[in-house]
Amino acid sequence: RLNSAKDAALGIPATQPATAEVPEGPSFDPKTGLPVTRPVEPDVELSVKVLPDLSAAVAKLDPANPAKSQLIGAIGDLAWYCIYFDSQPDVAAVMIDTLAKLVPADNVTLVRLQGWNLLSQNKPDQAKVKLSAIADRDALAAVGMIKLSPDTDAAANTQGRKLLSDNPSRMLGAFLKDALRDRGIKVVAGDKAQMITQQLQN
Repeated sequence: RLNSAKDAALGIPATQPATAEVPEGPSFDPKTGLPVTRPVEPDVELSVKVLPDLSAAVAKLDPANPAKSQLIGAIGDLAWYCIYFDSQPDVAAVMIDTLAKLVPADNVTLVRLQGWNLLSQNKPDQAKVKLSAIADRDALAAVGMIKLSPDTDAAANTQGRKLLSDNPSRMLGAFLKDALRDRGIKVVAGDKAQMITQQLQN
């Protein structure tokens, strides 16, 4: 009753209970005609044309509101997806521009995304300026710097092995392994791993 009163006050029309019968059996994909076990999701093409400008909406949120940091994080994640996995630097640029309005210019995530997007557009000199600024404290920027160096660069390959040894697991480790795959760099077991192996063999 309370919800009905709220709806009436807001001018929201009352909803009626659904009376349509639910068909038995599985639903079918209209494209393939095959049965599906979950609703068919529409194909949505991510492009610059469909991206809204979120900066104004996010800026209005109280800094103490957890939703603000969550939205900023989501914008960064989407930009990274467009750069590394979807190869859409133009879409990523829109998200990065939005992020730049919401965080300081030296924000590590922002600088990393700017550098990697330049790297994806084959702009090595500009990418190096961005990535080198944070490579000493950000593994993703560091691996970007490695990718900018020749495959025969011994120092870069040594740095790659160190990155993998320092981050051998979780999402970061998986990404580093993928990013360095073409260079043939693999995880090197540390002293503790060797000690454990010896104990197991005894």
